[in-house]
Amino acid sequence: MPHTDPTQSPELRLENAGLRPTTVRLDILRLINAEGAAGACAERVFQLLLRGERCYSMGTVYRTIHQLEASGLLRRAHDPHGKVFYRSAPAEDNPHSWRLLCANRGICIHFEDMALHEKIRAILRDNGLADFSGQLRLESLAQPSCKPT
Repeated sequence: MPHTDPTQSPELRLENAGLRPTTVRLDILRLINAEGAAGACAERVFQLLLRGERCYSMGTVYRTIHQLEASGLLRRAHDPHGKVFYRSAPAEDNPHSWRLLCANRGICIHFEDMALHEKIRAILRDNGLADFSGQLRLESLAQPSCKPT
């Protein structure tokens, strides 16, 4: 799967991934890029497209998102409730990149921390567990000061 740089133009990213830069692919890729690290679910992409000049069916949105994911341009993530979100794939996967999600407030905080990555690897190793890849999920009880938005 080719790595594409999310800072490149959407047209160039599609071409580098071996996809023709159709209007629907460009529109969806631009919308998801604009959502940033938090990403967007397919329903949100559909709603945002309805507000614009072009209108696509929900099936077209899902098919296109799955094509973009299969080509390596998007990454799938899940919120604490299991809802699927898509965000732009990084130029290369960074194992030191972390996301904190608050289910109450619906916010996502993105940061990088090499020391945290190494600490988690050491804890796993010390407890006889294999190194992790993919998602690592930590759960916490919400504090009274954290109110839903």
